[in-house]
Amino acid sequence: MKTLASLLIITIFSILPIKVFAAADKLTGTWALDVNNLNNRLITTLEIKFTADKANSCLGGSWRKIEVISSTPEKNSFYPDSSMILNQELSYKLDNDVLTIGRNNICDAYKHLTGKLKEYQAIGKYIGFGWERKELGTFKLNRTSI
Repeated sequence: MKTLASLLIITIFSILPIKVFAAADKLTGTWALDVNNLNNRLITTLEIKFTADKANSCLGGSWRKIEVISSTPEKNSFYPDSSMILNQELSYKLDNDVLTIGRNNICDAYKHLTGKLKEYQAIGKYIGFGWERKELGTFKLNRTSI
């Protein structure tokens, strides 16, 4: 029994790093992020890179920084004060295949994009929450280069 338990533990820990590496590997390269409102009108397009740098967050969890390379329009309504690129940090976390991108450093005024990451694409919901939860639209994310 002791040998079986030891073998099981060794097997689990030898598989674990491969899964973690595979998840991190999915987020390499440059990505195009389109955010739409509830009327399916484009709010903004961002070109981003996922980094391994730890992000500031009022929420729990392991949040990492997103580098925004460019945005169209430069000043947009993705966030209410139209200064997302200059003053607001975007961050992300990946739980299994569920990717969440958000503004988490302004407490009680969170904006999240959440969807399932499949291959090199994610499609999901754009929501706001804090004092209340509100559905704001949808998003689509595609990797554009390695």
